[in-house]
Amino acid sequence: MEKINQSLTYFFSRNKYQQKKIVESSFVYAAYPHAVGEMLARSTRILAFKRGLLTVACKNSIFVTELNQMKELMIKKMNEVLQQDIIHDIRFVIGNVKPVTVRKKKKPLHKEQKEWVERVVKDAPECYKDQVRSMLVAYKEKKNG
Repeated sequence: MEKINQSLTYFFSRNKYQQKKIVESSFVYAAYPHAVGEMLARSTRILAFKRGLLTVACKNSIFVTELNQMKELMIKKMNEVLQQDIIHDIRFVIGNVKPVTVRKKKKPLHKEQKEWVERVVKDAPECYKDQVRSMLVAYKEKKNG
């Protein structure tokens, strides 16, 4: 019988390309508002990123026309923000662009809450400490707000 860690190692070694694509696309989604600006990011939405092609939904045909004229500049700015040449082309389509919701300001944690978070994080495995800390802080901030 095969051990679980051997199975997982085999699985992840087979899916390294898939992991790379996930990481690249998450960087693209995060970099998009910084590269195109806040106003344009609110009026558009990334639908997909695959093999260097970024598909962006726009509110209407006017946006599609205008952005097609700015495509080369947008590709250049996105790649500059990403600090690598990942995006090779952008396709603009008319689609549903959900409005950005404004989040409430989070209240900072009290001293006791910070101490509680650190006590819990202390018992977590080393590789998960940062993730556990950020989840607990987000939970406590949400509970405060």
